[in-house]
Amino acid sequence: LRFRVMDLAGQAVYESTHQYFLQRRAVYLLVWRAYPVQDGRLNVLTDRIRHWLEALQMRIPGAQLMLVVTHIDAVEAAALDEQCRRVKEAVQLCLNSIRGWSSDESALRVEVFQGGESQRVNCLLGEGVAKLRSNLINFSLA
Repeated sequence: LRFRVMDLAGQAVYESTHQYFLQRRAVYLLVWRAYPVQDGRLNVLTDRIRHWLEALQMRIPGAQLMLVVTHIDAVEAAALDEQCRRVKEAVQLCLNSIRGWSSDESALRVEVFQGGESQRVNCLLGEGVAKLRSNLINFSLA
């Protein structure tokens, strides 16, 4: 198993270049940051998640996607749980919408690891990194 990692940067200014890096036989990590205050950032985040899911579906039907949340040490456990729940809910809503794009049940659709459950990582302490690595390898081989 061989990995090549590319950071596509989530900023809109780079969006026109993303299409050149999307390819089959890849696992995409959608990395998002937990915030202690939800001052509208979560709505922007869920919009971006929808954008990426739809972009992957249009360009690479059947693409594999895993969500990763960082900075988990910066928020209270209950707030992190709520943010992860809302992200997963946004993923599920988008996947349901994508299913409606085609009546062909055999059509390939974006595959999201654990239905949109975010892998929780604290890079400062290395918390969650081993689990992320293991899940990424298993998801890649599936």
